[in-house]
Order: sequence, then structure tokens, then C-alpha cells
Amino acid sequence: MSRIGESIKKLRMENGMSQETLAECLNVSRQAVSNWETGKTQPDAQTLIQISAVFQVMVDEIIQNRIVKKEKHRRYNWLVPLLSMLLSVVHFTLALKGFLNPVGVMISVMLASAISLIMYTAFENSIKNRDFTMLAGHKKAYEADLSRYERQLRATSQLVSGLSFLLNVLYFLLYICATDKRLLLSMSFLGVFIIGLVMILSAVNFKYRRGD
Repeated sequence: MSRIGESIKKLRMENGMSQETLAECLNVSRQAVSNWETGKTQPDAQTLIQISAVFQVMVDEIIQNRIVKKEKHRRYNWLVPLLSMLLSVVHFTLALKGFLNPVGVMISVMLASAISLIMYTAFENSIKNRDFTMLAGHKKAYEADLSRYERQLRATSQLVSGLSFLLNVLYFLLYICATDKRLLLSMSFLGVFIIGLVMILSAVNFKYRRGD
């Protein structure tokens, strides 16, 4: 049995799927699936992309038989952007009670939290649907290397969420600052977030840049 065949069989069985069901998903015959799993034949590149989409794994993981259950360490990825937004809600609630300027909260940490949450949702949806066209430099010819795009999107999302969370934590320092300086400091938080966002996008794009 080939590595690819082992991977396909492992994925199919882990997902409680019969050969017939997988064949229907891929618009191939049950015998074709059986031949892949026994190593008699191998799926072509386009079919590998389809298989990766069905089982939500990367093509190179199928080829190298590196199928691992990733849900455990990805299960809590949503916590950071959510906690960031919750902290922003806390700041805004306290602002309405007179502790801070509500406008200052909205244009700084709340905006940062909203952006990080939107990015997380959009990127995870992009990964789930295997649609990476939002990435600069994306080309259809690169779609066999989907793991690179997944890592790029998740790295960007995690860093932006981390930055937003950090700013929300540091924002508590404004409660002890002079009242007349709080709005100006809130705007500085927005500036830090924008600069940080640009730096994160540039650094991640540079790291995962692919030469033609």
C-alpha cells in the first residue's frame, strides 16, 4: 500500500465513510477508491485537491501520510479574539458608566477587537472552503500547496488577535491616567494597532512569500 493509499484509507475510516460514499463525493467509482487504497493506482493532482477538501486536510499531508488530528490544538484558536472582544465590551460598559470616554473606547480597542474577530472568522471560513484568493500573490497553480496558505492565514489571524488582546489589557492603564488625556491616549492605541497590523501583514506575507 502506498503512502497516499494509506492516507486515504485512514481518513476515510476516521470519518466513518465507506468507499462508496467517498466515491460519490469525488464523482469516481468505488473501484477507483479501492485501487487507491491498495496502491494499484493513485489519484491525480486535481483529485488529491478534492480529497483534501472533503477531509479538511492538506494535500502534502495526504502525500506524505502525515495525517494527524489537529482539532485539539486548533479547538481554542477562537478564544483569543473572543476574549479580546469581551474585554472591549467591559471597557465600553465602564465607559458608559463614566469611567472612560465611550468614543475613545470605540475608536481604539473595540475597533481592534472587531477587526481581529472578523479576520479570524473570514480566514477560518477561507480555510474551510479552500478558497485562498484573498491572499496576495495567490495563483491557481499553487493550490497543491494549500498548507502554506493555511499557515499564512492562521499566523496572521493569531498575531492580530494577540495584538488586539494585548492592547485591551494595556487599556486598563487609562483608568489611572488624567481624565483629559484619555481620549488622546485612546487614539494612540488605535495608531499602535494600525502600525502593528501593517507590520504583521508585511512580516507574514514576507515569510510565506513564494517565488515564481
